[in-house]
Amino acid sequence: MLEARELCVCEVREVLDLSNSTVKHLSVLRDADLILDRKDGKWSITRLNEQSNNSFVRLTACPGQEFFSDDEQVSQDRKEAAES
Repeated sequence: MLEARELCVCEVREVLDLSNSTVKHLSVLRDADLILDRKDGKWSITRLNEQSNNSFVRLTACPGQEFFSDDEQVSQDRKEAAES
């Protein structure tokens, strides 16, 4: 979903139909250097970390990668994220 654009945590929660307690696990992705987040007022905005020094992260987080191009759920999540 973050390939399409950065999203606030509430948008991630909505698209993936997650509870607030589950969304807090985004910190695991941040700690792994996969995503970056920033505060904008009371919003927490999340985006892919395309500038990571970790080569695995750069490979998997690179926009346009088609690792999951034929996965129906991933395609639906991307579509919903782009429309929200």
